[in-house]
Amino acid sequence: MFGHVVHCDWSVRAAGRWSAEAHRDAQGGWRASGPSNVADPAALAARLAALAEDAPTLAAFDFPIGFPAAFGAATGYGGFAAAIDAIGRGDWPDIFAIAATPGEVGPRRPFYPARPGGTRLAHLVDGHGVAGIGDLVRACERRGAEGGAAGCMFWTMGASQVGKAALHGWREVIAPARRRGARLWPFDGDLAALAGRGGLVLAESYPGDGYGQLGFAIRRKGDRALRAALAPHLAAWAGKRGVALDPGLRAALDAGFPPEAGNDDGFDAVVGLLAALAVARGERAAAPPLAEGLRRWEGWILGKRPAA
Repeated sequence: MFGHVVHCDWSVRAAGRWSAEAHRDAQGGWRASGPSNVADPAALAARLAALAEDAPTLAAFDFPIGFPAAFGAATGYGGFAAAIDAIGRGDWPDIFAIAATPGEVGPRRPFYPARPGGTRLAHLVDGHGVAGIGDLVRACERRGAEGGAAGCMFWTMGASQVGKAALHGWREVIAPARRRGARLWPFDGDLAALAGRGGLVLAESYPGDGYGQLGFAIRRKGDRALRAALAPHLAAWAGKRGVALDPGLRAALDAGFPPEAGNDDGFDAVVGLLAALAVARGERAAAPPLAEGLRRWEGWILGKRPAA
């Protein structure tokens, strides 16, 4: 079983990166704290390494950890874990450089466009040589039983795009942690087995899906009053599961996550933490509902249930 669980709401902007933590005590209960701003990713990496030295640690991030299988097959690697260890060096130095023109899009430079102006999803589809944009969307990014669908990770325009955050997270968190021995769920094994081996386990989360996992909906998460109205529900959810909220976290909940607690980014950091705790405690299934061929490339989102 994990002794520490950390969840990070990620952004390329330092002001948009927030984390929350929970730690298991000797009696088997949990104490949650945060949210805290992640101004320095290197400091976060050191923090995770220190926690993992103490007890098995699960760290979840709300950026994609996986590739669409159709794209994965074109990379020449055997799976996402092997590919992520290679990106940015060797024969794959340009993945962090977002394609500026349609002609630059391809297996070694999959993200597009670098800037707006005359860009279309068809350019991405053609550059990848696939039949349609659906071939560039993972199974876990499609609508689930409790949450909506996500867009294509390779498209880097619009308010809902996640590609830039993914590239930033891979470079600043995943790759350094892998060099220190961290393992990736589900690519390196089942969650229980990974916890049993100790060390640091990295996984993907999606707070938007976590709302449903925790049993609530919110129309406008940017509305502080609506966030504050959820405080009793989230506190009750935690209390029923033996998760104590430290005073700072409870104050942030009651105040609807004011600016000093990260606004909606801090809110998502805490929602993601509680959803990850539900999985770590065995309340939510942790096995990806995928065949092995998809699983080794696409991965899954912690706690997500596919649509029926």
